[in-house]
Amino acid sequence: FSPYNGTYYSVNFNGTSDLVLPSSANYQGGSVFTIEMWVWVSTPATTQLLACVPVSGAWQIQLNGGYVNLGVYAVANSLASSTAMPAGQWVHLVIVRSGTGSNQTSIFQNGTRVANGTVSAAFTTTGTLTLGAGDLVTTQPMT
Repeated sequence: FSPYNGTYYSVNFNGTSDLVLPSSANYQGGSVFTIEMWVWVSTPATTQLLACVPVSGAWQIQLNGGYVNLGVYAVANSLASSTAMPAGQWVHLVIVRSGTGSNQTSIFQNGTRVANGTVSAAFTTTGTLTLGAGDLVTTQPMT
């Protein structure tokens, strides 16, 4: 099985063809937002950016050691999942932030909450939206 054939309608990010959308204030996040995606990862134990606005102070969603993290781009991870991302299968990820107060941010993996905590970052920086970048620093593909 390959998630990259025409039957399954996914996109293969190979390190040079990650998806970059034009700069927009719509990607800021703000204090209340939901980000949802389906992800297939071959090697989840590596550090890989799933989605981000690659500007300091903006948000990022990455895999770090196989765990999904929401954080501030190029600064720090703020919330990490408690369940590792499985290899070689589709996973439905949802990140919900209902405010910047205590325990108002959650990460869901296949409908199960795998993280809940406080993310107080403002996420007000405008920039391009990048999906499936793998590693923006070394330009390694997402695997």
